[in-house]
Amino acid sequence: MASRFAHGGGTKVKLFECMAAGLPTVAFEEAIRGISVIPGEHLLVAGKDERRLLDALDTLATDVRLARSVPALPANWPSDATTGP
Repeated sequence: MASRFAHGGGTKVKLFECMAAGLPTVAFEEAIRGISVIPGEHLLVAGKDERRLLDALDTLATDVRLARSVPALPANWPSDATTGP
């Protein structure tokens, strides 16, 4: 799943749904702000431009081992999914 959303209230919900479904996920850095995830382990983070997003998606498409390992959820999921108040 590619989360190309740069802002919006449902952005984090979409990320949670994709990760909970075990889908390899790519998101912009802004989309993961305040979420307890590790880029490269729980999802891939792309720079906020089309080329970087496409590069991250290409990486997942061509590296099967990485694509299978990325959707690993944090051990404390979902009890401590956010770091906010």
